[in-house]
Amino acid sequence: MKVRLYARAEVVRLLRVDGELLDTLERERIVVRRRGGYDPGDLERLRIAVELARLDVNPPGVAVALRMREQLVAERRRLRAIIEALRSRLLERETN
Repeated sequence: MKVRLYARAEVVRLLRVDGELLDTLERERIVVRRRGGYDPGDLERLRIAVELARLDVNPPGVAVALRMREQLVAERRRLRAIIEALRSRLLERETN
């Protein structure tokens, strides 16, 4: 399945972001534009980065916040998997 990519001009319009801020986020490697544009995951990262920048968080702070968010999302996935495994074991025990 082909992933939709968003052109730079489209991202600027969708996120109502200044091109200069987008340049800064790319230069700081907070987001990396692929040859064809930005994928939906990049767009979500950009949305959060732009909101943080609007709150006067500097680029290094934005990078830290995004990293922490990614870690939190990963932990949440692991926790859901553990809960599902426990739920399956309990159901298995109840049926035996």
